[in-house]
Amino acid sequence: MDSDTPQVLVVDDDPTARDVSMRMLKRLGVLSAGAHDGEAAFQLVKAVPFAAVFLDWELPDSPGNVVAQRLRELKPELPIIGLSGYSPEDTNSTVFDLYLTKPVTTKDFARALKLVHVPLNSPF
Repeated sequence: MDSDTPQVLVVDDDPTARDVSMRMLKRLGVLSAGAHDGEAAFQLVKAVPFAAVFLDWELPDSPGNVVAQRLRELKPELPIIGLSGYSPEDTNSTVFDLYLTKPVTTKDFARALKLVHVPLNSPF
């Protein structure tokens, strides 16, 4: 993958869920990095020009909406896509640009990235 390949951040405290998400993103031709909690996500977003963030609702150090709010303060233009086993109605959060309910498929990731204008390097 070349330097024009978009990179996204996957924030999920479940290592299996994070790894599966990152593998699906790789199939779409998207580079990804992973973080296990909000603080790790915040540090990575400061250092890396991510095209988008996939953010789990339940994290060990803060709820996803609190982490999203901090990320918005740091980089207001960064698309943040919520991920959760809860429905959007259950979380009642408006801080996400989009919201995906787990389990998520590769097609769901592709659709979400297209909606937030992240180019895919695969014909998915």
